[in-house]
Amino acid sequence: MKRMKTFLAAFLSLALAMPTTFSGVVAAEEAKTYKPGVTVEANQTGKSDAAYQATFVYESDEDIEKVTVAGNFQWHLESERDQYKPNNSNDDMQQFRAEDYKAGMYNSSGLHGQEAYELEETSEGHYQVTIPVPGNLYFYDYTVTYADGSKVTMKDPANMPKANPANGHDSGHSLVYVGNGANCTKGQEWIYPRTDGKTGTVQYVTYTAFDGSTQPLGIYLPYGYDSSKTYKTIYMSHGGGGNEMEWSQLGAAKNIFDNLINDGQVKPTVVVMINESGIAGGFQTDKVV
Repeated sequence: MKRMKTFLAAFLSLALAMPTTFSGVVAAEEAKTYKPGVTVEANQTGKSDAAYQATFVYESDEDIEKVTVAGNFQWHLESERDQYKPNNSNDDMQQFRAEDYKAGMYNSSGLHGQEAYELEETSEGHYQVTIPVPGNLYFYDYTVTYADGSKVTMKDPANMPKANPANGHDSGHSLVYVGNGANCTKGQEWIYPRTDGKTGTVQYVTYTAFDGSTQPLGIYLPYGYDSSKTYKTIYMSHGGGGNEMEWSQLGAAKNIFDNLINDGQVKPTVVVMINESGIAGGFQTDKVV
């Protein structure tokens, strides 16, 4: 009996020192913990044809009920492109979530609204979710629902978008680049930043609009810009609710022009990005003074 008790004590000690087991199978290792912000890696989810995965992490010591992340994580079939209708009236088009992405689909931000994913609280105050994503530029926001039922939608505190230093305007969403020009969804080859130094600059200036207000402009100057030369100039306006930051950030205009110019597809060009939202009656190029 004494030997039996000694054996049982030794067995229990060993069992307590080992991971919990069921039917002789060791319990799976806990999920990897990531830092706040976004971490991009090779796709290990086993879902979709996406080459990458993005792990979104939000941390807070507040009393939170739920955290979700939403952005342009939805996809449509290439064969349905001709069915696109303006103003989000695209209910007849099939929409696929990130985990259902198949090679050849195209990103369709906003056709049916943004896709939302709930983050799991893996430890106290630490929330994360991993989404399979092909190469592309993604915008996203968090929506935090608090224990009292209130909620707020915000940009990622650990990955804030670039802002105009003069007025604080930004693109309105956090952004993350996934992949590169050689491994991305069709049509997105030009959106990635160059790494060879042959890049233009974006400056922010102000001017007096026709209504007397002072308004900002974002101005792209191509690589090798020479003020003594004459350049073709393109004026670009943003979408509803946007500002002078939208094209250079959400639209990746700086990167696109850098790549097209260096590839010889476009001649060196100056691009002026306006802020139409701050002008009474809208932007009128013939009345700029």
